[in-house]
Amino acid sequence: MQNTEILELMKTITTGTGGQVSPQELNDFIDTMSDSDDFLQEITVETDIVTQLNIDALDADVRGLRGVDEGTDIESSNDVTIPRRSLIPVEVSRPFDITMKFLRKNIAKGNAEEKITSKFMNLFKRDVIDIAWNGDKSLVADPFLKLVDGYLVRAKADADTNKAPNFAVDDKITDVLDLMWDTLPDKYKADVTNLKYYLSHANYTKYRRELTGKATGLGDMLSTQPLVSNGVAVRPLFAVPSTEIVLTPPKNLTLGFGLNMYIGRQVQERKKGGCIEYTPKSELDANYGFSKSLVIATRN
Repeated sequence: MQNTEILELMKTITTGTGGQVSPQELNDFIDTMSDSDDFLQEITVETDIVTQLNIDALDADVRGLRGVDEGTDIESSNDVTIPRRSLIPVEVSRPFDITMKFLRKNIAKGNAEEKITSKFMNLFKRDVIDIAWNGDKSLVADPFLKLVDGYLVRAKADADTNKAPNFAVDDKITDVLDLMWDTLPDKYKADVTNLKYYLSHANYTKYRRELTGKATGLGDMLSTQPLVSNGVAVRPLFAVPSTEIVLTPPKNLTLGFGLNMYIGRQVQERKKGGCIEYTPKSELDANYGFSKSLVIATRN
């Protein structure tokens, strides 16, 4: 099989023509990616953002009812807070190489398209979740993290988010989660099913060991069951560093995609014995909607 023939076959992978992806194909890709990941399913994913999308959240006092007397102004109106939050997607790319050996082998088996699309989607999805949490535009020397400001850097810089007391390496995660719960304003505690703790796998493991340390039937059960704290699900996530723990409604976290997606392909015959450089480009940003329903704890 000649390189030109392989490149022609590549044009059938992911897009019909290569180059600019149609809006429908882009939405299908994002939907498929979101459906394949538990975290993306539980947060808010916005698509088709032209230049900017405001994700303002509305919050009002719980005790807002007032009496009404004819001919008299209402005593007091609700204290409504509308914070300005925006998504401004920036262009990003996720290049990788596909060897001619891989293509020849898998095209012969008839599953090259499935394998390439799956590989790209998994790499892209992992990077998107990672940067949504850890992006920091101030890190100009880091080609990845400097792309966008993620949830953590925004939350720490936001005066309106709830900051739990700092914790140390040897502090019990049990105590940290309790302090975070105590820091969350009471009006957000009413529905624990709409809240979630996000923490690293290392902190999750430490928390499980704290709970299962006692030789009890409950400890045995907790060794395999999903963990909770104060009735709230505790969620380990690869993208959350061990220095941070976040408590918030999952739908408060937002990931936004722009209108444009492009897939470039170029044959490099001298590179790694011959390969195709496969370079998808997209537009994305990440933010949260409402500051006061988010608690962040940072390790010393």
